[in-house]
Amino acid sequence: MWQIVLFLYFILLGFLIRSGDIFNIIIGVIFGLVILTIVPIVIQIKKNNIRIILKNIKEIKEPQQIVNVNKVPWYIFEELPGFTRISAKKAVWLRNKNHGYPSVDVFYELNNVEEKDRKILNKIIFV
Repeated sequence: MWQIVLFLYFILLGFLIRSGDIFNIIIGVIFGLVILTIVPIVIQIKKNNIRIILKNIKEIKEPQQIVNVNKVPWYIFEELPGFTRISAKKAVWLRNKNHGYPSVDVFYELNNVEEKDRKILNKIIFV
């Protein structure tokens, strides 16, 4: 949604800067299209990286600081075991509401993460 707003913003900016100068309009359209194309690709790459890590989770012996629960967007939470799209968005909402998670244990409690999922998550998440 925000990509469309940004796209329209740059088109409008092209009209306002030089009263419809075609060059500015074209730059606005190109920039808007680039944003609409690049952002989903970047999101998919991040999701694929998490999937690869989770696929090889058994090989991780010591905890790794991979997913900071106070910074990742909902679509990364969605890839973690025990999270759906709704619970991932709820995790971000709780994080914003409480100004971050003070510890991993608080994160688990607030998001009702089951014990079997905690064993996996302990290897990759941190605060």
